[in-house]
Parts: sequence; structure tokens; C-alpha cells
Amino acid sequence: MAEAAGEDGSGAPKHWAAAVFVPRLLQQEKFIFDELVSYVWTHTFVPAVAASRARPASAALAAGVVKRSGQEAALRKWLAALEAVSSQLKALGREGHSSTLRHQVLLEVMKRMDTLIFHFLITPPSDSHSEGGSSGTAGPLSPGESSAASRDGGSPSHAAASQVLHDPLNPNMPMLDDSMLFFQRGVLTFGTGMHLKMACTRFQQWAFGDGGMREIWANLPAQGQSLYPLLRSTSDLLMMPKDLLLEEGIRADMCENLPLPTLVFMLNRFQPDDFSREGIPFEVLGALRQQAAAAGARDTSQPPRLQVEGECTYYSPTDDMAMEKVEVGEEPGLEYDADSEDELDALGGLCGEPAAGLPQPLRFKLLHNLWGAGVPRSRRITILRADSGASAGLM
Repeated sequence: MAEAAGEDGSGAPKHWAAAVFVPRLLQQEKFIFDELVSYVWTHTFVPAVAASRARPASAALAAGVVKRSGQEAALRKWLAALEAVSSQLKALGREGHSSTLRHQVLLEVMKRMDTLIFHFLITPPSDSHSEGGSSGTAGPLSPGESSAASRDGGSPSHAAASQVLHDPLNPNMPMLDDSMLFFQRGVLTFGTGMHLKMACTRFQQWAFGDGGMREIWANLPAQGQSLYPLLRSTSDLLMMPKDLLLEEGIRADMCENLPLPTLVFMLNRFQPDDFSREGIPFEVLGALRQQAAAAGARDTSQPPRLQVEGECTYYSPTDDMAMEKVEVGEEPGLEYDADSEDELDALGGLCGEPAAGLPQPLRFKLLHNLWGAGVPRSRRITILRADSGASAGLM
């Protein structure tokens, strides 16, 4: 599979194999990742949290969960949905690239979960529908559901997915079951920020514990090292002194994941509560509205139209991750046989003659050293990622 290779810092030309095969391999790698994310989201996670025709939502929680016991029950259901996805992904195995793939699929599911909860947090129910999932109407299937449905038409998981209702205010969003809401929909208060802070802590504890994120976290790029950014930024916004929002630097630091029009929409709906009896100062809200208008925002009185099934973000494993697997005997994995002597000579030319102007792919060097030691290995395949701006090479 693909790995860090190709042009080096000196501008040496890519090996012909890297130029021919690696782009196709990378496309196939991304395709497999996207399909796996779509499947577990549509057939495992969403049916566990969404209202459906077969399971109407409980009307008892329609006004939002206000008791601690109800909030705890809702959080446990979210964690159970994540655990269901994790258990399903464990069937991929832990050897080679499968472990990294499993963790990244789970990371993408949590990213979508962040968007889904955020939508129901800030978007009030329509006047013609009471709160909660039982009042929602069925919307069209999402792109992920449509593609999955074409493959799994007769499976039980497809039957569950096809029963899922969608929010009439945004058909991109599955309608959450009322029992999943650990907040009152569309009501933004200081207390809501406290509940979000505690929920994010629970979700992150699970991710680094049972979710296994700790295994890949240090090898993710900086932009990938973020869990529940929308919920965390919302919590900070609701709990911070609102006059600080006029300081652009502070606002960018505390609410970096909230576009200004979305931030203004949320502040329009902020309400005092027992934890903070102060509303939004008029001069603060007015100044932010002007800034949003100057930036081209059309209407800050309407909620943002979010996409829960947007483009998947995938980070191929780094060289360091592959080297760790080599050290424990998991990678690389090619059998050493009689033909390997000739191949060893060819690899020696690639790895030992930099003056020839050929690149020195990491995987070629690993194979050269491995075969030179005469150590047999079972056949396995792995994928590596080039650092930012580097080209890819082939094993």
C-alpha cells in the first residue's frame, strides 16, 4: 500500500511505481474509509439514537431533560451508541492497519455526533411541531443511507435505518429520540453550558478509555486532535462573560469553532437562569450583529443549516506508527523466499545508491533490512502517510 516516499527534500524524481500506483491506492484507501464510516453511521449509530416509525419517542421528556437522573440516562445512551460502533469495528481486528482504520472511523462518528447534538441544542422546534422526535416527519434518506440501502436492502440493519425519522427543520439531520436530549432543545443558558461541559468530559473520557483514541492521538495532525469542538465551544460561549466577546482575540480563542453568524444566532436565544441572571448586554449583541452583517451574513435570526454527513476526514498512518509496528513484529509483512535474493539486490540498488538520483522510500529500506536479516514474516499489508507536502511511495 501507500507510504511516505516520492520526491525528497532535494527534489529527486519519484520512483515509477510510486507515480503509477500510489494515487490509485490512495483513492481506494479513502473510498474504503468513506464506505465504512457511512455503514456504521447509518446502520449502527443512528438507529441507536434516532426516533423511528417503529419506536415513537417518549412524550414525557418533550420539554427537555431537567432532572439529573434524566440527564445521566441520556448520556449513558449516547455512550452505549458509541460502544455499539466500537464493538462492531473491533471485528476488523487489531493487526496492521486495521487498528488505525478502526480508530479513525470511530473518530469520524464522534465528529458527526458532535454536529448532530449541536443542531438539536441550538435549533428550537418549529411552531407546528412539539419538541422531540415523536413529532418529526420522515425526511428523505441521506446520501450515506441511500448508498448503504442499495447494498443492504434486505438486512435487519437496513430495515432499522429505513425507519429513522428526520428533523423537518433540517432533513439532513436524523430526528433524535427525546430520551437522548440531556438539555432543553433550543434553550441556551449558563446552566446549559455547564451540562455540555460535563457531557463533553464524559464523552472524551470514553474516547480515550474504551474508545482507544490514546493509541493514535499523538500521531494525528494538529487539526485532527479535537473531540466535540462544537459542543466545547458552545459550552465556553454560554459560560463566559459576554462582554469579552467584543475582544476579537478572546472570541477567536474561546469560540473558534463557531462562525460569527452562528454565534450571533445563539446569543439571540440566550436566556438568564438561576446560575446567571444577566442577559446579553445590548451593546455587545448590537456590535456583534454589525460585524456579522459587515462580513456578509444575511440573516442571523435563522439557525445554520448543518450537514451531519459531510466530507469524511481521513489521516493516513504516519511513518512513526509503522516503525512501532515493525519493532513489535507486526509490520512489514512479506514472506522471504528463493526469489527474494534477486529482489534484495534490486532493493539494494534503491536503498544504497543515492548518487543514482533515485528516491529512498522508507518501505524499500525496511524490506531491504528485513530480508537481509533473513527473518521470515507472515504476509500483511499496511498504509503509511507522507508528512504535509510530501509525496507518496509504494511498497
